[in-house]
Amino acid sequence: MLDVAHLNSSLPLLRGRDDMLHTLDRLCTDIPAGGAALLIVGESGMGKTSLLLETARGARRSGLHVVATGPGVGERNWAFSGLQRLLWALADHIPQLPADRRAMLERVFAGDAPQEQGMLAISTATLVLLTTAGRDRGLLLVVDDWDALDRQSRDVLAFVARRIAGPWEDPAEAGGRVGVVGACHPSRGAELIASGLPARHLEPLADGSVRQLLTDRFPDLPAQDHPDITSAADGNPLAAIELASGVTELTRRGLRAPGAGLLVELLPRSSRLWDALAEAAHFLPDATRDAVLVAALHRGQETAVVVAATQVLRSDPTIGPDVLEPAERAGLLIAAGPAVIFPHSIAAVAAVQREGAQQRRRAHAALAEVLPRHSDRHAWHQAQALTAPQHACAAAQLEATYNQAVDRGDSLQAVRMLQRAAELAGSPQERGRILIKASQLAAELGRPGLVAYLLAAASPAPLTPTLRLRARLLQEASIHGLPGDITEICATIDPDAPETSLSLLFDAAQRCWRENSGPEDRERVVTALTALSDTRHDPRHIAALATAEPVLLADEVTERLNHPRCGLTGNADNLRLLGQAAHALGDFERATDLLVPAIDLLRRQQRLGLLPQVLTMEANGAVWLGD
Repeated sequence: MLDVAHLNSSLPLLRGRDDMLHTLDRLCTDIPAGGAALLIVGESGMGKTSLLLETARGARRSGLHVVATGPGVGERNWAFSGLQRLLWALADHIPQLPADRRAMLERVFAGDAPQEQGMLAISTATLVLLTTAGRDRGLLLVVDDWDALDRQSRDVLAFVARRIAGPWEDPAEAGGRVGVVGACHPSRGAELIASGLPARHLEPLADGSVRQLLTDRFPDLPAQDHPDITSAADGNPLAAIELASGVTELTRRGLRAPGAGLLVELLPRSSRLWDALAEAAHFLPDATRDAVLVAALHRGQETAVVVAATQVLRSDPTIGPDVLEPAERAGLLIAAGPAVIFPHSIAAVAAVQREGAQQRRRAHAALAEVLPRHSDRHAWHQAQALTAPQHACAAAQLEATYNQAVDRGDSLQAVRMLQRAAELAGSPQERGRILIKASQLAAELGRPGLVAYLLAAASPAPLTPTLRLRARLLQEASIHGLPGDITEICATIDPDAPETSLSLLFDAAQRCWRENSGPEDRERVVTALTALSDTRHDPRHIAALATAEPVLLADEVTERLNHPRCGLTGNADNLRLLGQAAHALGDFERATDLLVPAIDLLRRQQRLGLLPQVLTMEANGAVWLGD
């Protein structure tokens, strides 16, 4: 539930938005049995969040139950993360739902909800949950930064809002008084705006309204500062408020003369909001400032984690969620039930940049202490808190958990984790090995510049022959698109380094397939694969066999594809590799069943370097199947 208890109702918080406030007030007080919905559209800092907060406050004052959701930093590709926040807020009502609806939402909680075929069922279950929760006294759902939610949550909530705003078809689902009000950016939310939701666009405030806002919020601000601030804000109320806050504090400290225009002149026009947010963070109470730093560093942004880490950081177990209230008043963030949401991503960046390296390390250490062990986020924060140049245990944990970030759709963060692991590695050889692994992931993301950078960093390390060859092939593939010489690869294979050797042989098999190599090359690859007997059920091994010798080894590959140890667990790599093996054999039906979900996962993981080949295989199979 959106916490707006701290807002001072005696202050006119908004200026120049009378028409919008009247519309929102009518939405809350006159919600019909079928409900009502409205999407507020505006640029960053135009007051969308303030309007939502004012609406939530008025709705609660009128007796409505208010719940809120929004995106977390780095969660845009984390399926159903926004919806999960909403479900947490309404968890007490889920047991009241019919069994099928309840089961579907429980799957969303568990993280295994169907993301395509099950969208209608999830959307309908969410709609029923909201109407159930609002049946007694009415309910208002507030969705900030709707366009920045993960795609699944965005679509589910759009479906719910359209149904609530439109005529009801199922009387059994029309028992609750429900309203939905959300906000989005005009360009990032273009698809959402076009989906049919009732929408109102926010225009920049007139200069007179900005001056009134400054007078309301900063009565001690010298009048000669108003023109500079009004001009720099350019109708953006958040920019005006934060600029005025910084100017007022600097003037009070004697660091500038009234009307000097020092702060305004030093702010580049394109970054004025970022710098203003940084100034606001600087003048917060110490505990709140620490909490904002923790929230900005914590990619999950759960309120409970932020509060717990702030308690550790300040050695004060009495700190509660109210520590965030000054930051919320300043417009830096929204403490919306189970999540801390930054209305502007630059606010999170500014909060981090304002602090020194030592304080950032202390905040990372506090987060590492309260996050679950063996999670990628724990490993990341623990590593970022270190000052020692080498720490083999921390490096090992980063390497062991980076795939969690990939699965969450934050693949660039996974590359950063491997880079940090390389920095902490206990030996130059280990450092080189990890950097080569990072370059492989960068190649899968389709970022050749990053590949070259990582390989250059790895080149001074004393690498084994297999690693040296792997690095060279990655460099060649990023330039020419083809792996290296088959004979050289097969001669360099080391059974004591099965991971690197298997990756090399998979590259060699790819070359056999693409260039239609002769039987000698195919035999070399198969012989080398046979030497890696411990990896025979690894999907890379199966795909390499099928790609190198699809005719002679068809029966063996088919037997392995049918083996339960293939590990079909929704892993993108397993799916694409086994799909490639089936495609090589001409088993296009099986290949399609594997490649289609692999494509979806690769997109969510942003591994665009792998997508063209997988899409081509899937399309080729569709042609053979006549689809």
